[in-house]
Amino acid sequence: TGKVLLDENGNPRKLATPDVDEKGVALRKPNRQTAGQYSGQDWWLPMIFFDLDKDFIKSEMYAPLHQVSTVMKMYPTMKVLVSGHTDVRASDSYNVDLSRRRSQNAINHLNRKYGIDPSRFVMDYQGEKNNLINSANTEPKHYMNRRVEFSVYKGN
Repeated sequence: TGKVLLDENGNPRKLATPDVDEKGVALRKPNRQTAGQYSGQDWWLPMIFFDLDKDFIKSEMYAPLHQVSTVMKMYPTMKVLVSGHTDVRASDSYNVDLSRRRSQNAINHLNRKYGIDPSRFVMDYQGEKNNLINSANTEPKHYMNRRVEFSVYKGN
């Protein structure tokens, strides 16, 4: 997860049809019900991941954030939902705050580094409510749950 397919120029690739990664796992599909409402609706955006109990952006997550900024600059009216998540190894209230800080730090990075206006983001934070791996029992599985997801915002 978090992998972005690139075109021949190294830019994020627009998904015309459902795509799969190198293991045959389907990548996030565009929402065909709302596609076409505005340009950029059918982009798949990457996720970024965090270390245990951390909210700072690691340098290896800069490339996925650059890809988010590239798509947002291509579609200057597009808004992006930024949704923070945690693993289950702290209290609910702590995890909600940690996921909020992760989302906010991602937005701050995109604003400071790429000049993306913060009004173009809709921040969401869910703590441990919506884990990718519900029964995580190893560090690599917990790591997959400690993430910020980016998706094209379909609201008003």
